[in-house]
Amino acid sequence: MNNVPSFSNAVTRISPLLFVSATLWATQSIPFVQASPDGITINTQTLVTVTAQVSPDAALLPGSVTLISYDANGKALSVVGTLYDDGTHGDQKPGDNLFTTQLQLSQPAPTVLSFKVSAAYKGKLVRILSDSIRVDVV
Repeated sequence: MNNVPSFSNAVTRISPLLFVSATLWATQSIPFVQASPDGITINTQTLVTVTAQVSPDAALLPGSVTLISYDANGKALSVVGTLYDDGTHGDQKPGDNLFTTQLQLSQPAPTVLSFKVSAAYKGKLVRILSDSIRVDVV
């Protein structure tokens, strides 16, 4: 009898290890975020759509993807809203890892509004943050 393992038997033994390895090395990030429009007129109520690409990861908590406002010094002010990947709230296609929210913005004077998108992952105490985006009020 031949004691050499077959190829299919070896793959069956290695496959779970490859899956665990790939899961551990998945990139947890928000590589793209955009506001549209990225400028509004003072004293004019404007619908702004914020879209963020969140890297696919089984540990992502989808309900945790939020938009946070920041002051001019980079200090977080408040959670402005939740972003969705379910075809609602301005989201174009459910399940494509593009999370979206829509806000009605209006400001009485020229300023710059700054935001970041935040996401939480199972088993991770620190949230992932996107780069800052801005909406100019002119």
